[in-house]
Amino acid sequence: MLKLRAKWLAGLLCLALVGTASAAVIVIDDFESYADDAALQAAWVVHPGGEPILESLETVNGSTAMLIDTNQSSIYWSQTKLSLPGAVPDVHGVNFVYAGHDALSVDVKVPANQEAPWVYLGGTGGLVYLSLFDCWGQQVLYADIPNYDSQTTANGTNITWEIPFATATLPGMNLENVATIAVGYKYMYRGRGGLFIDNVALVPEPATMSLLVLGGVALLRRRRH
Repeated sequence: MLKLRAKWLAGLLCLALVGTASAAVIVIDDFESYADDAALQAAWVVHPGGEPILESLETVNGSTAMLIDTNQSSIYWSQTKLSLPGAVPDVHGVNFVYAGHDALSVDVKVPANQEAPWVYLGGTGGLVYLSLFDCWGQQVLYADIPNYDSQTTANGTNITWEIPFATATLPGMNLENVATIAVGYKYMYRGRGGLFIDNVALVPEPATMSLLVLGGVALLRRRRH
């Protein structure tokens, strides 16, 4: 797992050198590299101030995802945090915008009430959220999905949640020294519930992606000729 994270960081640094024209989707965590639940829990650390939760690796539509599972029922919150490799507290973090990235993409699923094979989960009402913190512990980005629960809009389906930096970055803050990603949910009120997180990734701006696609087409044409 450490080797994979080192490769990811090296990829980030390479993209910084190449520049905007080479921006591509960078997967921060797809949860495929963890050996077991213990390895997951060592990387994604549960915030001690929220509701007690369990983290586990689960298969959702053929892909490994992280399940954040709470068996409490209240208007409180649950949260887990990933510290980014390469970030040094009070010194520097990882620059999320240097290579043309303008959004964070996350696959999210709130299971429907007693959805198989997670029949012990009742779905989670309330608000799914994601935050970014810099190396000085300041919150620099916040976004949420209001009312994303199994009883209203979700119905147990997966969504790909794209968080634009332009609108989610907090006033006066920037994403040049990101150190921590936090995900969770709050205002849950239906007993034991859960939240699945998968494929956390940096997404390039559409113009940059278009350049990549056109470049790939041109390369194919050259090979054919």
